[in-house]
Amino acid sequence: MARIISYIIISTFGLYSTVLFGIPVTISSDSGKYSSTKTQQLQINGKVIDKVTGETIPFCNIGNASSSWGTSSNELGEFVIQLDSLPAKLIFSHINYNKYVAKITQTGNIVVELTLSLIHI
Repeated sequence: MARIISYIIISTFGLYSTVLFGIPVTISSDSGKYSSTKTQQLQINGKVIDKVTGETIPFCNIGNASSSWGTSSNELGEFVIQLDSLPAKLIFSHINYNKYVAKITQTGNIVVELTLSLIHI
């Protein structure tokens, strides 16, 4: 009975750590102990602006070309994205602007300038 309760508590901790903190947990069956397998992530902060006017572009989609993860800029055009490694390619897209691919080689703050998409009807 004690062994089952211990397993449920460890399993519940593993579930909550993944859901709440994004930290995968490995449970060893022989000792009942757990260990974190979290990898070091690099943070990129930035702002997306219009190349001509300099105005910020809210709600721009930002994706990592080497994974399915991404983010979007907030109402002030600011964003934060976590990367596993460098160099990385970030894809910036917005319905009113041309898509832009930026090669990121170092962490820090970046400013991305997008050009307005001209669609003729």
